[in-house]
Amino acid sequence: MPPEISVHDNHLVAYTVLAKEKKIILQTEFRDREPHEFTDVVFEEVLAYDFENDLFGAIIFDVEEVDLSALLKEKASMFEDGWRWGWPRGWEKEKEEIEVFVRRLEMRAFELSSSYGMSGWILARRMSKIKKEANQAPEPTAPSGRGSS
Repeated sequence: MPPEISVHDNHLVAYTVLAKEKKIILQTEFRDREPHEFTDVVFEEVLAYDFENDLFGAIIFDVEEVDLSALLKEKASMFEDGWRWGWPRGWEKEKEEIEVFVRRLEMRAFELSSSYGMSGWILARRMSKIKKEANQAPEPTAPSGRGSS
């Protein structure tokens, strides 16, 4: 098995939220050696996410899977407020707790932590890190804020 791809100290140069595909792509660049290294962090089958402190440039500390129960407890008030507006999509608070709902959908929790700039979390089924060639540098788009598919 190849070693896990690291995005530590990568610059977040763009991110894309593809609502119809329920996908988020973080486009990153490691600038501390030549040629620069480009890595996409791709979240698939996204249920919900929240990004904050977008400075239109961030230096990533890590993107990692975190404990689902802990994240849901930490963000409980956000989910309590959001259900009134249909967020996350499909959750019926009267019928089941948020943790039961996300576990039934086989969601996993991921955290974006930064040394500088944007941080946040994502509930998705899958996350992958994909190395790209230098000629595949990102073309930035940057919607921001809390979202749901």
